[in-house]
Amino acid sequence: MNNTFKMVPIAENISDKIYDMFQEIPYEEQYQDINIANGLNKDDFRKYCCVLELGGKNIMLDYLVPQITHYVLFCEDYPVGVFSLRQKNLTKLFQHSGHLGYTIRPTERKKGLGTIGLAILIDIAKKQGYDVLFATCDDKNVASQKLLAKVGFVRLPDEDERQKLTKGVYGGMSQYILKIK
Repeated sequence: MNNTFKMVPIAENISDKIYDMFQEIPYEEQYQDINIANGLNKDDFRKYCCVLELGGKNIMLDYLVPQITHYVLFCEDYPVGVFSLRQKNLTKLFQHSGHLGYTIRPTERKKGLGTIGLAILIDIAKKQGYDVLFATCDDKNVASQKLLAKVGFVRLPDEDERQKLTKGVYGGMSQYILKIK
């Protein structure tokens, strides 16, 4: 693949570029978080991007949820996926969720873009001082499990306290860990 990839935080000023991608990603899809931006008109989507931008900068919402920065993976100038990175120090309330989230727009799946995006996201986390990343994955989502393994994540043992917490909250999901060097 000779394409140029870049990961850009979601911000109001790129809402026009990424609108179609968010409309392509289904509102609800197996193994994915709900895409609440699907179905928004362009003006409401711009506002949604503004809220994500402010939350990523910890300007608002930090009193409700841990800071999450949402990114868009661009191939050349075309948005191909959405990735998120939760704050480094997860409170006990959010330990079952892990640090990462990701989805690739449906027309761009099975092209290795998840691997590229996660590699870039791991590099971002490393530059921000993370020494470990946790990811939560549905036990039936074999594709995501393979992707996590491909970039170096390993499943936590069943007796691990974080794994027990995840199983207690989600049931059919497991935690994976990546130690960043």
